Amino acid sequence: MAEPVEIVEANVRAPYYFISAARWTCRQCTDVTPVHALMLPEMHEMLIDDGWDRLGLPARMFYVDYLSISVQQRVFRTMPHYWLDQDEAIGFPYFMNHCERCGAKQTDRALHEEYPGAFCSAQWEPTGGVGPIVVHEPLTAHAAGFVIEQRTGIG
Repeated sequence: MAEPVEIVEANVRAPYYFISAARWTCRQCTDVTPVHALMLPEMHEMLIDDGWDRLGLPARMFYVDYLSISVQQRVFRTMPHYWLDQDEAIGFPYFMNHCERCGAKQTDRALHEEYPGAFCSAQWEPTGGVGPIVVHEPLTAHAAGFVIEQRTGIG
């Protein structure tokens, strides 16, 4: 298990958060592997300019390069194949999924941005996934990618 790391100033915070799970075919070994995403409730706040703003819609975040220590500890227990690693294609490290069999990086670009990524499904449930798990603990993070979830059932 990786050790928690304190590195960056946060740009998102929430009183609680969700862990969403899906199944994904590893592009290296072609085995099906679990992958995870962190999702935010409607009442999350984002740092915009110099102030915190509440957007009022749930969101999914990716390219997460900072998680508070308490969130990192929960992530390491719940999502054992999700840790801080370098993405050579974009040039910075972020918390990313790894194949449970071969350890290959499962990039956020593949999972969140390229259709049909595990978390790009037009349905509420991620591809091959189950409903999100609610974590009743505060989240503080820094992420470079956000998708507003306009679906009902999360908040």
